[in-house]
Amino acid sequence: MVLKHFLIGLLLLSGLFGTIAKAEDFKLGILRDAVDYFAVEYAVIKLAIKHAPGDHRLHLIPMGDAVQPRIFNELERGTIDMFFAGHTRERETRFLQIDFPLTRGLLGYRGLIIRDDDQDSFNPVKSLGDLREKVRIGSGVGWPESDLFRKLGMKLTTSDYDSLWPMLTGDRYDALHRGLLEILPELDQRRHMKVRLEENLMLHLMFDFFLYVRKNDRTRHDILLQGLKNAINNGSYDNLLLKHPQLLRALETLNPLERTIIPIPNPDIAPLVSRIPKDYWYDIRELQSRLITNSSGTQANKKQE
Repeated sequence: MVLKHFLIGLLLLSGLFGTIAKAEDFKLGILRDAVDYFAVEYAVIKLAIKHAPGDHRLHLIPMGDAVQPRIFNELERGTIDMFFAGHTRERETRFLQIDFPLTRGLLGYRGLIIRDDDQDSFNPVKSLGDLREKVRIGSGVGWPESDLFRKLGMKLTTSDYDSLWPMLTGDRYDALHRGLLEILPELDQRRHMKVRLEENLMLHLMFDFFLYVRKNDRTRHDILLQGLKNAINNGSYDNLLLKHPQLLRALETLNPLERTIIPIPNPDIAPLVSRIPKDYWYDIRELQSRLITNSSGTQANKKQE
C-alpha cells in the first residue's frame, strides 16, 4: 500500500513537472519592418519567455502589410500564436489578454510632433481644456487612442499612419501624438520633413501594449504571465528596460521633469487597471529622477576609484 501511494505520488509529480517543463512554440506576428522599431517590446517578450518555467521557443512571423484587424483574424485562425497591440475592451473580450503592460505604461506618455514653425502656437497650451480648444490632433484610423480622444471632445483628424505625416505639414491638423519610445525613431526617419518635437508638453493616458493569445490558449497565457512576473520579481525587467538606449535617449531628449504633463482620462482601461498591481506602471517623473540619481552615484563612485 505504501509503495502504491509512493508510485501514485511520483506519477503526479512527474505529470506536474512535465507540464511545467513542456516546450512550447510561440509564433509572434510582427508588423512590416517593425523589429527595430519595436525593439523594447520584442526584448520584453523574449525576456518573458526566457524567465518562464520550461524551455520555449519564440518565432517571429512577418505579417507583411497586414493591418491590425487582419492580424487579429490570423491569430484566431492559428496562423500565429500571439500578437501585441494597444488595449481595447473588444480585444480583451475577444482574446485572452496577458494582464501586464509591456512597457509598464510608457506607451501612454505622449510627445507631440508639430510643424517646424508652429511652436509659438503651443506655448499657451497648459491643460486638457486648452488642447480641446486650441489644438487639432492627428491620430491613426483604428487606434484605440483615436476613439478616446473623440469621446473627450478633441478636434481630431484621422488617417492611415503614412498619410498622417504629409497631412501635418499640409496644415490638415496641428499635432501628431506619439509614444515616448516611438517618437524619436519616427522623427529620425523623417529628417527631410519640416516637422519637430514640441518643446513643452507631454500627454499622459493610462495605456500600453498588451499581449493577446487565442481565447482557449490558457497554456501560453499562463507561461507568458508567469515569465513576466518572474522578470519583474528578480529585477531582470528593470535591468533590461532602464538600460535600454531607446528609453535613455527618449528621457534625455524629452526630459519629462521639465515638461507640463497633461493627464488624459481613459475610462475604458479602468477595470483592467484595478486587476494589475499598481507598481507595474511606471511614473515617468519618478523614473527619470531615479535614473538621474543612479547615474550621479555611478559617476561619484568612478571619481573615488
